[in-house]
Amino acid sequence: MDYAGKSDWRLPNKNELLSLVNYDKNDPASDFPGMSSGRFWTSTSRPNLPERAFYLNFSSGGVSTFSKNVTRSVICVKIY
Repeated sequence: MDYAGKSDWRLPNKNELLSLVNYDKNDPASDFPGMSSGRFWTSTSRPNLPERAFYLNFSSGGVSTFSKNVTRSVICVKIY
């Protein structure tokens, strides 16, 4: 992905994205500034079904898997 003049971005894994969740909050379930209540892909595939990936629903903080061919939002993190 090219963004802000940089191309060294990656998709966070499930645990990295879960670190943004605050289960004491709802809609969005996060303290992260500007976070929306959407569903965001992680880079973590389901081990027994590699065509599915985990996503996090920031409305509630719930985690689930779905087919990778479905459009969801992403939060990218910088590679250092």
